Amino acid sequence: MNRNNFNLIKMELILFFLSVFLVSCKQNEPTQVTNWQIIYQDSTIRMTRIQFLDKNTGFILAGNTVAIDSLRGRQFVLKTTDGGKTWVKYACKFATYNDGARMMVPLNANTLLAGSYFLYISKDNGLNWAIINPNYTGLNIFDIYIKDSLNWVLADGNDITLTADGGSTFEKVLSTDFLAPFSHLSFPSNATGYACGGGETDYSTFGFIAKTLDGGQNWIVLNPEPWHSNHQTFPNANAIQFISDQIGYIFTTHGEIYKTIDGGNNWVLITKMSFFYLGHFSSENTGYCADANNIYQSNDGGKSWNVSFSYPQNGIINIIDMFFLKTNEGYSITKDGKIIKINN
Repeated sequence: MNRNNFNLIKMELILFFLSVFLVSCKQNEPTQVTNWQIIYQDSTIRMTRIQFLDKNTGFILAGNTVAIDSLRGRQFVLKTTDGGKTWVKYACKFATYNDGARMMVPLNANTLLAGSYFLYISKDNGLNWAIINPNYTGLNIFDIYIKDSLNWVLADGNDITLTADGGSTFEKVLSTDFLAPFSHLSFPSNATGYACGGGETDYSTFGFIAKTLDGGQNWIVLNPEPWHSNHQTFPNANAIQFISDQIGYIFTTHGEIYKTIDGGNNWVLITKMSFFYLGHFSSENTGYCADANNIYQSNDGGKSWNVSFSYPQNGIINIIDMFFLKTNEGYSITKDGKIIKINN
């Protein structure tokens, strides 16, 4: 065999094995289904939180993309009353430069609650804000569950706090010494609720979960399986979603999705990916999760996932937040000021 024939055969073999490798990789990649639509874009703001009150009324909390000196316009609230077709932007007017909101939830069609180290209220769609109770300084409010117009549950640092009178008074119902705050609440009913949090060190990750059966008045810290038997803490969860009092899911920082069917006492690993930042199940079959640049959808209870939206830029977190209605309309916001929507 001459040298030219040998090189030709060698090249054909390289191309054959490369094609086999690429086909194999392609089969292992999630299938992309582009069923999200961009419905709004404003690159001058950085959206941080999206919440809907009902299928028509929704709100987005946002900040400026550039530093400015004026108090007016350091943060914004965007509001829709037609399911995301049109949005009105309100420049928030907080009292001082140090004021501002980390998170926001709607109380009714025009009234919003927002939290950071204080609990704020706006009765004009986010334009003007007032501290509800100046005597109550939160540890760090990360999430709020609205039971009704007067009864709210706050994930407040290492504590769970209640108000039964619209913020006139507060009661600390659970205090812990965890090294991280409670960051997520999930109430499948007004009686049953779950709170979780967690963190990371240079050497390990850790998490915790608590449960209430009486609307938040009393809580127990769970020590569930399989972590209890393995002498491990509950995972650090980026998202928690209970679709009933007994059935729930967590999405961990290590890309794991666990499911419980007995109210959080026992959990089973249903899938493992690389990283999860957001997650939601609208039913036992239909779920959504997001990493830095992709939104995935599952129609088989989380066993397999397909890419339903892909962001072109890698390396940073571009999918910022998601919200799904009980009617299955879903919304997400991106780092560059896009609002995208899926209709199921």
